[in-house]
Amino acid sequence: MMGLMQQRSTRIPEGELAIDCRALPEVRISSSRGFGLQKMLAGKTPQQAIGLMPVLFSVCGYAHKEAARLALGAALGDQDIALAQEREQRSEQQLMVLVESCRESLLRLMLDCYPAVYGKSAPVDTLSFLGGLCQRFSPALTAFNGQDSRACSRMVAALGDFVRNLLFAGDIEGFTRLNSIPGLLRWCQLSECFAADLLTTVSDMSSCVSGDDANAVFGRGLMSQDLAGIAPVLIGRDAAGFIARPTLNDSPVNTGCLARQQQHPLMKSFSLAPQLALLQLWCARLLDIAAMPEALKGISAGAPANWAFSAHRGLGGRGSGLVDAARGALVHSVELHAGRIHRYGIVAPTEWNFHPQGWVARLLGQIDAPSPALTRQAMLWVIWGADPCVGFQLEVQ
Repeated sequence: MMGLMQQRSTRIPEGELAIDCRALPEVRISSSRGFGLQKMLAGKTPQQAIGLMPVLFSVCGYAHKEAARLALGAALGDQDIALAQEREQRSEQQLMVLVESCRESLLRLMLDCYPAVYGKSAPVDTLSFLGGLCQRFSPALTAFNGQDSRACSRMVAALGDFVRNLLFAGDIEGFTRLNSIPGLLRWCQLSECFAADLLTTVSDMSSCVSGDDANAVFGRGLMSQDLAGIAPVLIGRDAAGFIARPTLNDSPVNTGCLARQQQHPLMKSFSLAPQLALLQLWCARLLDIAAMPEALKGISAGAPANWAFSAHRGLGGRGSGLVDAARGALVHSVELHAGRIHRYGIVAPTEWNFHPQGWVARLLGQIDAPSPALTRQAMLWVIWGADPCVGFQLEVQ
C-alpha cells in the first residue's frame, strides 16, 4: 500500500480529502472539511462579513469576497448604500477574481504537473512571479478605479504574454483552434511547449483507463442558471449534509473547466473517442487557462465578463451569489435578520467534483493499470485535473 499527502494552505482549518482506491473499482472519498462559517459570521453585518472573506480564505480569497458581496447584495436589495457603491466597481472585482483564477491554475500546473512531466521542479522565478501576481495587480487596479485603465491594460497584456509563453511557446491560438483528436495529437507531436508535453504524458496514460463512456463519467455541468435551485438548500435545515455532498436534482454534477469548456469544438470531438476521458479532462484544463487572457482583456476594456458572476434574491432577507472561481462554481448563500447575518452557507467546487459518487470517483474507479506505480500515477493525474483546493491523502493497493 502506498500513500501520498499533498498540502495546500488555507487560513480556515479545512481538513483534507481521503481518497481510498485500495479496492478498485470501488473508490471511497471522504472529507474532514468543515468551514464553521455559521458560528463565525452569525450576528455580523454584511460589511463585516465581506471584509472577513480574504482573512478566512487564502485560497481564492477574491472569489469568496465577490461571492459574499453578490449574496449579501441580493439579500439587501438597494437598502445598503455602501454595498451599492461597491457594486459599481464590479469590473475591478471581477478582474481580480480572474487574475486570482489564473494564478491558482498556473501554480497548480507548475507545482504538481511540471515535475511529473520533466522530472524536476518548476523554475523558481516562475513560481515567484505567480506567487506575487495578485499583489502586483493592486496598484494597477487603484489607477483603474481612478478611471485610468492604462496601467491595468499593461498588466493584463503582460499576464497574457506570460501564459502564452509559459504553456504554449507563444502560440496559444494554435491550441485553441484545434477541433479534432487527430489534430490534437499532431499538434502535440509538432509543438515544443509545456502544454504539448503535458498532453503527451497524459495521452500515454490513456490505456490505464478502462472505461468507455466519458460522457457518463463526467455527467452534467453545473451552470449559473442552477443558482436558484441551490440557494434555498444551502441555508436550509439539511445545509450541512448538502455542503458535504452537494447534488443537483439528486445527482452529482461537475463544475470548473469541464463545464466551462464543454461547448468547445475540441471537447465535442471527444464524443467520438469516449475512452479518452483523461485526455479530455486535461484538454479542458488547458483550454480553460488559454481562455483567461482574452477574458481579462475584455474585462479591463469594460466589456461584460464571460466568466459567471450571478446573484439570486430570495424571500425574507435571503440572497445567493455564484462566482466562477479557478476550480469551478463557488456559491455563497445568506439569510439576514434585522440587517445582520442569521444563516450563512458556502459550497465550494471541491465538494461538487469530489462527491463520493461524483465524476472523480467514477473516473478513478475505471483505472486499470499494469502496475501499482502506474496506477498511482494515473490517479494523480485525475486528481490534479480536478484540482482540489485542500490537501488530500491518496491510498492505492
